[in-house]
Amino acid sequence: MSAALFPNGVAALRRFCEGRVLLAFDFDGTLAPIVDDRDRARIPHRRRRRIRRLGMRVPVAVISGRSRADVAARLVGTGVGHVVGGHGLDDGTPDPAAVAVVAAIRRSIEGGRGPGGDRTRDRAIMSRLL
Repeated sequence: MSAALFPNGVAALRRFCEGRVLLAFDFDGTLAPIVDDRDRARIPHRRRRRIRRLGMRVPVAVISGRSRADVAARLVGTGVGHVVGGHGLDDGTPDPAAVAVVAAIRRSIEGGRGPGGDRTRDRAIMSRLL
């Protein structure tokens, strides 16, 4: 199934889609190639076109470790019907208790750098686990 978006996987994908399905994909490393600078991650044009066509036939979702807003912005024009971020925790439903914790975390890491000098990834939604 990992090659379903490539030409040799199209026939198998057509057969699979004849039943009732929801197709869910990860963003980084699945729809978009892994890149050194995560802000430059993009879905290649041909793959975007295939995702758009696929979304006309079956429901398509993307679940990512990125924030929901980040990955949704990268999916504009693909026809993806549902986007979930934060490794499945950020489905767009605000949790009032988490909002305050998220704001405190964001203030504490604003402009911060993570290990190896990378910009600290937005893990704010993980605060729902607290």
